[in-house]
Parts: sequence; structure tokens; C-alpha cells
Amino acid sequence: IVVLKLLSDKRETQRLYGKIAIGMTLVEDIAAAVVILLLIARDEAGGFALGALVFLAFKGLLAGLIIYQFSQKVLILPSLQKTVANSQEFLFLSAISWGFGIAVLFEQIGFSQEVGALFAGICLASLPYAQEVSSRLRPLRDFFIVLFFITLGSQLHLDAVGEMLPVILMGLAVVVLLKPIVALIIVSLAGYTKQTSFKAAAMLGQAGEFSIIFIGLALSRNLISEQLLTAMTVIALVSIATSTYIITYLDKIYKRLEEQLQIFERDKARPDADRKKRYDLVLFGYQKGGHEFLRAFVQLKRPYVVVDYDPEMIEVMEHKKIHCIFGDAADPELLEEIGLENAKLIVSVMSDRNTNMLVLDWLNHHNPDAAFICMADTPKEATELYELGASYVMLPHFIGSEKVSSFVRRSRLSKTEFDAYRQKHIEHLKSHDNILDEPARPKNHKKLGHTIVENIAELTKVKSTKPKS
Repeated sequence: IVVLKLLSDKRETQRLYGKIAIGMTLVEDIAAAVVILLLIARDEAGGFALGALVFLAFKGLLAGLIIYQFSQKVLILPSLQKTVANSQEFLFLSAISWGFGIAVLFEQIGFSQEVGALFAGICLASLPYAQEVSSRLRPLRDFFIVLFFITLGSQLHLDAVGEMLPVILMGLAVVVLLKPIVALIIVSLAGYTKQTSFKAAAMLGQAGEFSIIFIGLALSRNLISEQLLTAMTVIALVSIATSTYIITYLDKIYKRLEEQLQIFERDKARPDADRKKRYDLVLFGYQKGGHEFLRAFVQLKRPYVVVDYDPEMIEVMEHKKIHCIFGDAADPELLEEIGLENAKLIVSVMSDRNTNMLVLDWLNHHNPDAAFICMADTPKEATELYELGASYVMLPHFIGSEKVSSFVRRSRLSKTEFDAYRQKHIEHLKSHDNILDEPARPKNHKKLGHTIVENIAELTKVKSTKPKS
């Protein structure tokens, strides 16, 4: 969890080396969970009862299968998703209840609470609103990290440190030096570049949380002494502190050691495709006019994503194969996760003034060259957004009145003209239910969303660097 927090703080969880490091720590946790399972199955005579071990494994597989199927079949039901995801507080409480509930259930069938909590997180990771859950749980995660270190400190007996100093030094050498070197060799042999291999390996120079759990469980069964627990606590604290500084100054350390790491460079290394997915076009909100902008995005044939906080709309878009993400536009971490700093055009069809101002302020600091189109309810709000730097602010009532009044002037007050315009509008409204399957409109048929997006796109196009002939 310490590695994940440091990567999250550096905004590098989506980098290639970050993914490799997280994957390797997950393998470590799974291996530790298996060892804990063996320790739980150990009988009082000191051996392993095969029958008890098989029965415990069977219970774990059965419970895990039932819980996983429940999470995939029941927790993704549209009605339940709507109930849970519509309220941020209820989403937070539901995730916490799920984690604690599965942890207690696993403890009742003979496993540890930590193994149950790990499995609960795996189940939540595949749900549509997993990203939002992760964002909401971050403050609680940081709080429990503090408690984790308080617990480690309370287990430390300074009188035993001198006695166990040789064990502590040997343990630190294995964890801080030998473990990263072995990981560096493994990742390098897998075909990755020296930079990716070094950075991924440097993330592993610390004792895992499950090692503390394992040592504590062994102490509760009188298999080790309290001195060994103290030694393991010191190793964990020192290795975590050392690893924190290494990760913080990882780029500088790599530059110092770049020449010495040349032996780990492969002739045919895998490309470092470690950048987060880039979206040139981002749409916040699917309803209230988002359909037209989405149609324009598709026709522009540029990478796009739609962000919406309504689970029903997410379900509709997933059914139509629209690339979408469930999340709150007011969450700065979500803006970073979708790579908004690389976007060329951002459109918000939400009329919430505070949310639009938050997004606009974020863009002013991280992507001032992007064009931002948003919506406002009143002329005063529109003026405020323009003053903050919005490229265009839509006033639905003003635009609708302007368009209708223009038609009135052209209609010569003919009832036939009004009937034709009425029929045309009805057909357009019906087309919103199947916008992606509809044939392309004639070039001279421009809607508001098309016109705005195409004009802004022209302004934001990257000029070609191809030399003139």
C-alpha cells in the first residue's frame, strides 16, 4: 500500500514501470496469503494435516467463487448501480461495508481478515464504478496507513534491538539491496529497457505489509519470539523509510547510475508504451445536448471519452459502444486520470457553475492551450466563465430563442413553413436514441454542437511539420 500511495502521489500509477511494480507487489501479496493459509492449517503437533489443508482450500475456493459471482452478477445490476452510484456518501459506505463484510466472512471460515479484504478489493476492481470508489477511499486509505505505522511503533521493543542487530542488518541487506537487484534482473530479462527495469525494481526495496501480518500470526501461535517480531518491525520501518526517499528521488538516482545500468539494456527491448491514453476530445455529460457534441466527435475521428456521473447514462453508452468513464468532473484526480492535460477540446454540457469553474481553473493551471466549451444558466454566469478564460459559453434559452426568432423572420409567417420546421425538429429528437447508427447528414446541415466543435477543432489543429515541396 505504501508503493501504491507513492505512485499515486507522483501521478505515475499508469506508467509502465508503475504497473510492473504494482503487479509484482500483488504477486508478493498472493504468495504471502498462500503462506498464511499454510500457517493457519498447521496443527498443534507442528505438521500440516493434508485433510485440514484441503478442506480449508475447498472452503476458500467455494466462498471466493460465490462472492465473486455475486459481485459480478448482483452488484452490476442497473437498479443497484443507480442506487449506489447516485450518492457519493452511499457509494463510499457501500465500498467500506463490502470490504469489512468480506473480511469478517473469510475470518469466520478459517482465513485471516487481511486475505478477505484483499479478495474484496479484487471483486470491486472489475465494477464499472471502481475508479470512483478508489478516489473516494483515498483519504481513508491514508488514514489507515498512519494507523499501520502507529501499530508498528507500538510493537517495537528498543531493548531487543541491540540483541537482534545482526538479524536486522542481514534482513535490511536482503530487502533493500538483494530483492531490488533480483527484480531488476528479472524485469530486464523480460525484455524491458534499463530505465523501466530499474524504476520498477526500485519500487520493491521494502518489506511488505503481509510480512508483518505473517510474523504477527506466527507470534500468536508461539512459533517465534517477540525479539524476532521487533527485528521484523525495525526492518519494515527502515526499509519503508529508505524506499520512500529512493522513490521520491528516483529520476535523479537513475541519471547518476545510467551508465552503470547499461549492462541491463536489451538489444531488442520492449517499447516503453507507458503513457496514459490520450484523448484529444473530452465531453462531460451525455444528456442536455451532449448527443450532438458526441456525434461531432465521432465524425472528427479523434480519440475521445465521455465522462458522466449518472450510472444509467453509463449503461446506455456502454450498450452503444461509446467510450465512457463513470466519474465526477469536480474530482481533480479524475481529471488527471483521463489525461485532461493533453486534451485539445473539452466540452461540458453541465450547467453547474461551480463544477465548470473548477474544471476551467484546472485547465488554466495544467492545460491553458486547450479550448473549453461549457454551459451556463444566466448571462451573469456566462460572463464569469468568459472572464476565467472559457472559449465559448452556451446559454440554452438564449440560443433557442435566437434560433427560433431567426426562423420566424425567414418563415414569412407561413403555417406550412412552421409545419415543415416542426416535423424536422421531431425527426431530430427521435434520432437521439440511435445517434451512432444514423447515416451522416449533408455537409450543409449544421447543428449547434457540430458548428462549435468543428470551428474550435480548426483553431486547435496542430500545424503539419512536413516540409513544403
